Amino acid sequence: MGMDSTADLKALLLAIAARDHDAAIALLTSAPSLVRASLARSEEFFLAERFAQIYEGDTALHADSFS
Repeated sequence: MGMDSTADLKALLLAIAARDHDAAIALLTSAPSLVRASLARSEEFFLAERFAQIYEGDTALHADSFS
């Protein structure tokens, strides 16, 4: 995934799904490459708040459909 950590991408996906615009903007400002980052198979998780499985290859764009 590059320089940005898995935790940063997961935090971004969660912020977008929660419609927490301030958190999403802060994450993207500090790590702009998160826009293109995608999850690896080992990073998949279930987003219980939205009843959505987050899969390998999901990006910030996918997170918008979770909300």
